[in-house]
Amino acid sequence: DKLPIHYACQNGASPSVINVLLTTYPESINVKNGFGYTLDARTGEVLVAEKFGAVTWADHVDRVTGIPAVNPGMWTHEGVLTRDICPSPLGAKNYVPAAYSPKTQLFYVPAINFCWDFEPLRAIYIPGAPFGGIHNAGFRPGPGGNMGEFFAWDAVNGVKKWSIKEPLAVYSGVLATEGNVVFYGTLDRKFKAVNAETGAVLLEKSMPCGVTGNPITFLGSDGKQRVAVYTGLGWLAGGFAGGTCTGAVHVFKLP
Repeated sequence: DKLPIHYACQNGASPSVINVLLTTYPESINVKNGFGYTLDARTGEVLVAEKFGAVTWADHVDRVTGIPAVNPGMWTHEGVLTRDICPSPLGAKNYVPAAYSPKTQLFYVPAINFCWDFEPLRAIYIPGAPFGGIHNAGFRPGPGGNMGEFFAWDAVNGVKKWSIKEPLAVYSGVLATEGNVVFYGTLDRKFKAVNAETGAVLLEKSMPCGVTGNPITFLGSDGKQRVAVYTGLGWLAGGFAGGTCTGAVHVFKLP
């Protein structure tokens, strides 16, 4: 049997089925290629496809075919160094999940801002040697110089409602609460609570290690709400933040 719709999403996608006025069955996805898609979950029709980060490799997405319009000079070829490709292979968003608030009808997205120069090479297999087939001329921060960003995404209109520039890539998950507070963490050892409507920072707590976990909330035995988050950096996230550090779970009691 053939699939009626099919979109292959890499680990950088955060798909979520949402309820918005645009259509009864939308699904919104912010993916590594730098575009935020809203699809009709019944038909696969592309309702929205707009850039949410620095994107130089494509101009737009054809909403009829779903195919990106690649910019001139951005098709890579062996022996040719293509410069200023944004986003980098890290993606404009990586594997960590975004969150959606039915109250605000917004997504809250952890993002990455990196570009690179790239040349594909003929891959010759030699046992024990690196086997990549690429000449990586180096990653660098994208426009603005910040390596990361945390923003609220309006999936109906394909626009950011607000944005917080972060010095390092954002590799934590996100928690959106009914109380209009959104929690996320950063690699420079901060755990933040922000206003879901405006992005105003309500709380910024220094942590012993960078945050790569997904915040959760629960009620304690005393009936008070808690928020918990995991800190700890491995080799990838630690590469942005000066090295690895030991993992731990931190629990905060809310007033």
